[in-house]
Amino acid sequence: MKHLKSTLASGLTAFGLLAGMGAISAPAQAALIPGVTYNCPDGSTFGNCLLSDLVNGGSIQVGDKLFSEWTLLGLTPTNVDAGNIIIEGIDPFTDEPGPGLKYTFANNELSLTGPGTEQIFFGYKVDVLDPNKFIKDNSLGFLATATGSNSSAEVHEFVFEDAARSIAALGTHNLPGLTNEKDVLFVVDNDQVTEDSPTDFIDFTDNYKTLYITKEFSVDVSGAAGTASITEVTQNFSQTSVPEPSTVLGLVALGGLGLASKGKKQK
Repeated sequence: MKHLKSTLASGLTAFGLLAGMGAISAPAQAALIPGVTYNCPDGSTFGNCLLSDLVNGGSIQVGDKLFSEWTLLGLTPTNVDAGNIIIEGIDPFTDEPGPGLKYTFANNELSLTGPGTEQIFFGYKVDVLDPNKFIKDNSLGFLATATGSNSSAEVHEFVFEDAARSIAALGTHNLPGLTNEKDVLFVVDNDQVTEDSPTDFIDFTDNYKTLYITKEFSVDVSGAAGTASITEVTQNFSQTSVPEPSTVLGLVALGGLGLASKGKKQK
């Protein structure tokens, strides 16, 4: 079965903000988490933001990570409703797994019974606000199901250094040939599960203060009796600390004193 991997791989340079979203239904109530700030309508009331609000200028701050500059890149079919995609901040005070986001879906969005395809493509920027913290790796996970013949639920993600999405944020991946890409999959071919990969990660070669993310959610059913759905997606950005400049200078000075002392003893 052909996977639904999009053409959002390295070299993506064109962005189109899709207008004319469907009616927005009220999000489910979630417990407010200390350390998470929602800059979107009713965010402080519901403890989450809708993707439809985020692409209209909203943002989420989770600990020292700011998730902003959300952009909707495309929908298949066009009646997929970004107002049914609910986004919460998670793990705000951790270095491992690090601050991140959780996506859930209302009104059976990204859930199919019978033949069809639903996809949504979007992007956002993540900034590290703490001057002494850097992003060192990035993890992705999901909960999904697929049944029947030729069905799949998939999330694909690409990470870039620049807003034009032309410079890949390179790192070490568990699969050869993948550098800035993560994929989580549940695929059924001819009534047999052929892929069940609920988590993925990248250890970045460099540490980053800013990254640009492009993400695809997709479900596809070919058989008449098949089903496919994504119920939850999680993403975390692990971080590392670096010594403050004054601390580094102090360590260098102490090292110099130690060498000087050793030299005097040897004379």
